[in-house]
Amino acid sequence: MNEFEKLLVELREHIDELEETFIHQFIANRMAQPDEYEHHVKAYCVLCHAAFEKYFENLVLKVMDRCLDERIRLKKYTDTLVTLVSYYEQKLVIDLNENADETRVFDHLRYIFDEVKRKFSADVNNNHGISLKYLRRLLIPVAIDIKEDIKLKNSLHKLASERGEYAHNSKKGTLAPEYAKNCVEDCLELCEDIKEKAENKFS
Repeated sequence: MNEFEKLLVELREHIDELEETFIHQFIANRMAQPDEYEHHVKAYCVLCHAAFEKYFENLVLKVMDRCLDERIRLKKYTDTLVTLVSYYEQKLVIDLNENADETRVFDHLRYIFDEVKRKFSADVNNNHGISLKYLRRLLIPVAIDIKEDIKLKNSLHKLASERGEYAHNSKKGTLAPEYAKNCVEDCLELCEDIKEKAENKFS
């Protein structure tokens, strides 16, 4: 099992535990009323959102680290390195002082990639969501496309917006347990697609 597969397996296990703990009983009992399951579904959505957020953050950091490692070990330059350098607008600075010692190209590039790693790591650690605007900031800098699937994107948006309402606005009412589970399943499908794209970078 590779490191990306391991991340997804751990995510699925955690999501299964959250479902079992918070909403399974209400899915099994179709007669359950909203006042019975409201807080359970809210907890499920908030905690699933947090699990997805952590998954995406861990995955993009692994992609970045592995690409940087392969640049040194294998002298391999990837689209991920290009997108990271472009995103953070890093430039090659050449010292024109003829009395200065020569700086190797390797050292010029090492400085650029060290800066990219520092900045991207800080941005990932300061990430606060999984809606599309946050996901784009995580995935596009490491050259991973988000699947163009309206159903998956709608579920991602729904989970992210519900989590925001639950966590910050004490919203009255909640999703039905079955609908919440379906949104989470769609998000897992999106995670699977992103995992495969990460793996393909190193196959």
